[in-house]
Amino acid sequence: MYSSDAGSGFNNRLATNICSVVIRVLEKLHIMKSDNQRMDRLNDAMEVYRRTATYLKKHVLVVVKVFVITILQRTAYFLQHILYTDRLV
Repeated sequence: MYSSDAGSGFNNRLATNICSVVIRVLEKLHIMKSDNQRMDRLNDAMEVYRRTATYLKKHVLVVVKVFVITILQRTAYFLQHILYTDRLV
C-alpha cells in the first residue's frame, strides 16, 4: 500500500490510474471530449473519496447505523407495497 493510502484501506494510486486509463480510452474513441482539467477534477474526487473511506473506517458505528436505517426503510417500502396494492386472485 502507498504511504498516502495508509490507514484508509483504499489504494488511491491504483484507482486513479484505472480511471485515467478509462478516460483516455473514452477520449480516443470520441465518447468523451478531451478536457485538460478533467485529471485535476479526478484527483480532487479521489482525495474526497480517500478522506471519506478513512472516516468510515474510523467510525464503523456510522456505517452500521446507515445500514440498519436502510434495511428498515426498504422493509417499510416493500411492506407498504404488499399491504396496499390490489391483488387479483
